[in-house]
Amino acid sequence: MKNFTNQRGLAMLEVVIVAAIVAIFSTVAVPKMARILDKVQLDYEMKHFYSTLNLARSIGKNSEGGSTLEIYKDIGNYELKIGDKIFSSHNLSAQGMKLSTYSDSGAFQRISFTAGNFSLEGTTSKSRPFKSKSGRVQITSRFPKSAVRIYFDSVGRIRGEYVK
Repeated sequence: MKNFTNQRGLAMLEVVIVAAIVAIFSTVAVPKMARILDKVQLDYEMKHFYSTLNLARSIGKNSEGGSTLEIYKDIGNYELKIGDKIFSSHNLSAQGMKLSTYSDSGAFQRISFTAGNFSLEGTTSKSRPFKSKSGRVQITSRFPKSAVRIYFDSVGRIRGEYVK
């Protein structure tokens, strides 16, 4: 008879049990990790938009023609323009994010900065142009409950907050 006490290696049952335990842990951890990564991406997008706004405001105060932040909600893109030239562009839809704008008069498509002033410009649902001094931009992530809002008030202050 052979002595089996000096065997090396793992039995098939042991390997299957370890694989089952790893599978159970990964089904719990992967969705939570996806939400954490999504929140990090959303935080980055809010900070990028906020810094682009501050850059546009700074350029608008110091240049003759001012600056404009064009918002293309349908494709999830925004561009910073100085005169007719595009200074920078950023695409949110490539990361699965959605961009929405709101003001008292309707959704706006443009934020114009000139020496000391800013206005939110757009068209109403009846295709009438409007200018507003207060409104908000909302960036929504792939997960429906994750969003940030950036508010503009009539004095020119800009602030951001997470939506829960």
